[in-house]
Amino acid sequence: MASVTSLTPAEIAALPTATIAGLTTANVSLLTTAQLAALTSAQIAALGTGNITALASANISALSSAALAGLTAAEAAVLTTGQLTSLGSSQLAALSSAALAGLGSGITAIGTTAFAGLRSAQLAALSSTEAAALTTAQAAALTGIQVKGLSAIGMANLTTAAVSVLST
Repeated sequence: MASVTSLTPAEIAALPTATIAGLTTANVSLLTTAQLAALTSAQIAALGTGNITALASANISALSSAALAGLTAAEAAVLTTGQLTSLGSSQLAALSSAALAGLGSGITAIGTTAFAGLRSAQLAALSSTEAAALTTAQAAALTGIQVKGLSAIGMANLTTAAVSVLST
């Protein structure tokens, strides 16, 4: 394979997932934001946890929402605070419920604007740990429809402060 830095975004997008899975952390760290923006959801899933942690926050924010839909729960679990704060609302909304569940208490790093973009199905899948970790600001950002999406487990584990600011 040619040096990863010499590949165009279109060529990156055409790489088989087996090739993506074989990239080293050093290779991945050389990818430009344009190359990263070209990754598909299947390629994101193939990156693996080591390569996800190697991405700078600016690189995470360059990923398309469609690509982030491929983020696995294991990959989501290793996202750093900086990476999580760089996610936009459309990127966060694209995560699968399993990937969102992979965040665990790291969910607190998500900004309120991005958090407000969560879908009801994602909120319904929050674990007791994630629900308990929600900040007051995140809870306040939820709409009435989103609040109705919270599961009984999610509601039961919200802090008193978070419950007091929920919109109905």
